[in-house]
Amino acid sequence: MGQKVNPVGLRIGIIRDWESKWYADKDFGDLLMEDVKIREFLKNSLKTLLFLTLKSNVRLTALT
Repeated sequence: MGQKVNPVGLRIGIIRDWESKWYADKDFGDLLMEDVKIREFLKNSLKTLLFLTLKSNVRLTALT
């Protein structure tokens, strides 16, 4: 059985470039912190939403 090699990873830097680019030169730190804050906000919001959804499901099953 042969070894499987990712064809994109094999060609990066030779005949193909990275698929994603970062175009922020001067504001990199600010944009990075903004990205971290957005990720934390979404993580906390989704965690709270999941908790409330599970709590309501438990309450509904207890009533039936």
